[in-house]
Amino acid sequence: MIISFALDKISVIKKKDIVGNIEAKNNVKITNISEQNVSAISENSGAVNIGFTFNVIFGKDLAVIELAGKVLYMLDEDSKKEMVAHWNKVKKVDAKRSQPILNSILQKCNVKALSLGNEVGLPPHIPFPRLALKSDVGVEKQAA
Repeated sequence: MIISFALDKISVIKKKDIVGNIEAKNNVKITNISEQNVSAISENSGAVNIGFTFNVIFGKDLAVIELAGKVLYMLDEDSKKEMVAHWNKVKKVDAKRSQPILNSILQKCNVKALSLGNEVGLPPHIPFPRLALKSDVGVEKQAA
């Protein structure tokens, strides 16, 4: 369970004005995992500090949004030790644990990146839902 989220770095660089449709790619990466003492919260649980980076790249060299931070992830003591040992050995998080962590990071960072991009005039990097009007085909058939 994620109990906190904090950003340490926020960077937006717009090198050129963006005209027309461009491709925007985003990426999230876990950069570090370390043990965190949370005995004040719970004596039989543990936590890990998970460092991450998130970026959105617009086109080849038009603009970049970079965010870096950490999440505090709470889990039982044995799982904590296993997660840290696995990270120290192979620098990866098993898929079962990484999915909720990465989804939470993506959710928060995408919202922040949309806001930051808007501030400097960048188009949204993720699609927004669009309203589509129903076809008037049924009305046309009745009139004929």
